[in-house]
Amino acid sequence: MSGFFEDRRVVVTGGAGFLGSYVIDGLEKRGCKIILVPKIEEYDLVQMDNIIRMYAEMKPDIVIHLAAVVGGIGANREHPGEFFYKNLMMGVQLIEQGRLHNIEKFVAIGTICAYPKFTPVPFKEDKLWNGYPEETNAPYGLAKKMLLVQSQSYRAEFGFNSIFCRTLQTCFICGLLRLSIQRYPQDKKCKYRRFRIISEMGIYEINSDPPKAGTLMTCHFSKRLE
Repeated sequence: MSGFFEDRRVVVTGGAGFLGSYVIDGLEKRGCKIILVPKIEEYDLVQMDNIIRMYAEMKPDIVIHLAAVVGGIGANREHPGEFFYKNLMMGVQLIEQGRLHNIEKFVAIGTICAYPKFTPVPFKEDKLWNGYPEETNAPYGLAKKMLLVQSQSYRAEFGFNSIFCRTLQTCFICGLLRLSIQRYPQDKKCKYRRFRIISEMGIYEINSDPPKAGTLMTCHFSKRLE
């Protein structure tokens, strides 16, 4: 794998986000010299003509698709149609144009929201199709899940090298990854306590129920502090 990325042009959609920053860092550490991040101000990846222009201008060998239209529970309830449409159109059209432009590889990133509502913990990949997702997140989760179907279908019919990575938004608290917690005063307007997670990956502020030491929790990071 040494030198694999050196001469390859890699497009990372969503490269300016939380996960994207780590992907870009990993690519740089592996010798990738040409990393391209399509910004929303320049490319609306929901629109086919913008996607075609992005491929024409950036000329990627590899596309890592991290971009998504996401939100919390409230946003998912208010915009299920928007989240389904925009995430589906982004992914499906990026893969199709990647095939038509004969790129070397496409990497799609999934979501925990694609898993069935009553999936046993810890989650396992073979449980992915064993039920309908949690209703609030289902439109977003199913839109992302279709990229797995598309990747499998395109590989079978066209030999297109597209893979789908399944992710879990989880972190281990206290002692498992050398994390510590700094709690903030209770915000009366917020149902959750705000606190900091200090880890080997950095310091993050998150909103969630206060965790217990040594337990596995699911949370959404609101912003990176350091």
